Amino acid sequence: MEQTERAFQKQPTVFLNRKKTLPKRKKGLRYVKSVGLGFKTPRDAIDGNYIDKKCPFTGNVSIRGRILTGTVMKLKMQRTIVIRRDYLHYIRKYKRFEKRHRNMSVHLSPCFRDVHIGDIVTVGECRPLAKTVRFNVLKTPVYRYFCTVFSGKMEKEEMVSRPYGKIVLSLDNVLLPPEKTASSPSYEDGLDEKSEFELRFVACELIQTAGILLKVPQVAMASGQVLFQRFYYSKSLVRLPMEHTAMAALCLASKIEEAPRRIRDIINVFHHIRQVRARK
Repeated sequence: MEQTERAFQKQPTVFLNRKKTLPKRKKGLRYVKSVGLGFKTPRDAIDGNYIDKKCPFTGNVSIRGRILTGTVMKLKMQRTIVIRRDYLHYIRKYKRFEKRHRNMSVHLSPCFRDVHIGDIVTVGECRPLAKTVRFNVLKTPVYRYFCTVFSGKMEKEEMVSRPYGKIVLSLDNVLLPPEKTASSPSYEDGLDEKSEFELRFVACELIQTAGILLKVPQVAMASGQVLFQRFYYSKSLVRLPMEHTAMAALCLASKIEEAPRRIRDIINVFHHIRQVRARK
């Protein structure tokens, strides 16, 4: 194990005092775990010999809570970096958005070695590791180094591989095909097109009113309306209640846009809107 401190560093789950009669292993014992959520354990965490009790892969830290992304701003601290998260704040008075940002201190495990200022990293929420550190780096950009010989000198070229696939933005890819919108499941269950259009309009208006009362960002309201519309192109309005689906769409959209609201608050707001419309 790598010893960089005055005190002896060891993993609490690994027993180092093995008997001499046991066969010697070429590779030392090491505790490694998977954080889950689809994040791959780095090779340096498996084959490395560092000791970090705050590492999400080899330490006593569990990832639970939010998964965020941010841009690396500072690398001055030991095993801690500062990331910046940009977002839009809606000003209700002027009906405009303004740019805002927030800096966060996150823990960086020694298994992530090639991290530079400007990289976009993925962090996960964990227990408080320090007074201001409550997130842990889970994923960094992948760097591949190639050595080429040019004019008798070794040059190192750096290539950043895209962690995501190519995004194709076109109307054919975004809009629903005409054959799917022509005969919807509600129409097949006996609901005429005019009634279906009115129900969809009322549901979108309901989502917008509930979003205003819950102070949800405008983009979350739009996402909820899109989720509602696309859901009923595969399910029927006759069989599934419209109001329950609108609640679920708004709740899911608020989580997608990183402005989550409690489910009971959403239910209470929808019931309040129903009572106001019924004049009770």
